[in-house]
Amino acid sequence: MEWSVALRALPGEAACGDAFLAEPNASGMLLAAVDGLGHGEEAAEAAEAAIACLKAHAGWSVPALLESCHAALENTRGAAVTLASIHRASQTVTWAGVGDVEAILVRAAAGALRAREYVPQRGGVAGLRLPHVRPATQPIERGDLLIFATDGISRSFGDESLRLGSPSAISTRILEKYALATDDALVFVARVVGEEP
Repeated sequence: MEWSVALRALPGEAACGDAFLAEPNASGMLLAAVDGLGHGEEAAEAAEAAIACLKAHAGWSVPALLESCHAALENTRGAAVTLASIHRASQTVTWAGVGDVEAILVRAAAGALRAREYVPQRGGVAGLRLPHVRPATQPIERGDLLIFATDGISRSFGDESLRLGSPSAISTRILEKYALATDDALVFVARVVGEEP
C-alpha cells in the first residue's frame, strides 16, 4: 500500500480528535480512521486510545478489533471507528465501521461492475454503545483506492473524481475543498500497489 493523510483540528483548538493508523501485520495491513466524540483534548485522548489498541492487535479480525476498541474506550468519551483489514494472499479487504467515519473503495479498473463500494456502517460509538457489526469482504486489485473521511468532511466529497493523483494529492484536495468549519477533519487515502518485484 501507499498512503497519505491530510488532517486539521477544529479552528481554535490545539488538539485534533481525529486519528489514523496504517499498521502492517502478518497477513497484510490494517488501516483505520478514528473520530473521537466532539473535539479538543478529550476527543484526542479517545482517538489516541483507540489507535493504541488497534496497533497492539493489528492482526486480529475486524469484529475482534472493534470489541477490543470498545473495551479500551470505556473510560473516554468514545469514538467512531472504521477499519479495513487488507489480506495480501487473498487480495481482499475486510472492512466495517461504527459511527460516522465514511470509507469508499474506488476501483481502478475502468470497466468495473461497481466503480465504488462503501464501508458497511452501523450507528453507535465505540466505548459507549457498540452495535453488532457484520464486516464485508471485497476483492481488491492493484491501483484500487481506499478513502476514509471523518464527519468533519462534507459527504459530497464522494462526487469528486477520486482516481486522479497520488494519495497525497487526493487527501490534500479533499481536505482543502470539503473540510467543514465546525469540526476536526481527516482524510486518509491508501492505494493498492502490490508486491515489490
